[in-house]
Amino acid sequence: MNRKISSINSIKIPIKVRIGEKRIKLKELLELKEGSILELNRNENDLIDLMVGEEIIAKGLIIEKEGKFAIQIKEIKENE
Repeated sequence: MNRKISSINSIKIPIKVRIGEKRIKLKELLELKEGSILELNRNENDLIDLMVGEEIIAKGLIIEKEGKFAIQIKEIKENE
């Protein structure tokens, strides 16, 4: 049994980070070019979504760690 749990625990799960959303018209999409700015639905200090598939599992802040983007977890979604 422990062997099975160990195998399951070693599975790597892809995680996505969603910083915001926006709906635009197709015409606006086709007019995007290098240098265009697309405003999203969140403010600079709003918590972002940490997701597995389409499910939000946590929320956090974007930070910098050793020259790379990182997420500081602020909320963990409760299991339903």
